[in-house]
Amino acid sequence: MGCIRMSAKNLWIMCGIPGSGKSTWCSKVAKKPGAIRVSRDVIRFAMLEDDEDYFAHEFDVFREFIKQINDGLVDEKVEDIFVDATHLNEKSRNKLLDRLKKLDGVTINAVNFLIDFDLAWERNNLREGRSVVPYGV
Repeated sequence: MGCIRMSAKNLWIMCGIPGSGKSTWCSKVAKKPGAIRVSRDVIRFAMLEDDEDYFAHEFDVFREFIKQINDGLVDEKVEDIFVDATHLNEKSRNKLLDRLKKLDGVTINAVNFLIDFDLAWERNNLREGRSVVPYGV
């Protein structure tokens, strides 16, 4: 399968533990014209019912996550795609990258959020309701 030619784009992949600041940073920088934020948690919380487990729809969450990123990759109005999820290890990042459209002109940028675990855990515990990431995720 060949690559589709298009104008230059940036794919920004967040990497960091829960509470490290990924979503906060993405929310700020993705406000600029031509930018979108694709958040796995936003997708997850839109699918979950009040009584459901955090991972109840994980297959559908991931499928929609990939769809939204791929839609941004082919949208001529989008220049920057901020991919908001943990992506803590190479396997996780490759699972994402292997499912994205192969396009010319896309620069892939990993943004690492390095933070003390205790501070990140403290921030995570300040969250309310479903936004608290379960320990061990």
